[in-house]
Amino acid sequence: MINVGLTGGMASGKNYIADLFEKKGCYILDADIISREVMMPGGDAYLPVVDAFGKEVLTEDGLINRGILRGIITESAESRVILESIVHPAVIARSKRYIKDIAEKDNGA
Repeated sequence: MINVGLTGGMASGKNYIADLFEKKGCYILDADIISREVMMPGGDAYLPVVDAFGKEVLTEDGLINRGILRGIITESAESRVILESIVHPAVIARSKRYIKDIAEKDNGA
């Protein structure tokens, strides 16, 4: 199996290229989507984020309010580092699980 990473700034065409790959039958893992998944209740990053930043970052429904969290990490580089130290490993771990599942599904394609 070949893994390809698409990187670039906003509006650089990542989604366009990912769509082309998907139309050709490739599996697409979007780190932005995965980061949202791991920050949902029950996700690997949810409790650590709440522990690190307090219940003030939660909505009334118990979801992490990304806008409030964005404001916190914009004002504090230290907070950004803390958030990244929680979320990045969770995204990497979930991505590896997805890749393993895809490989098993497609007989190690």
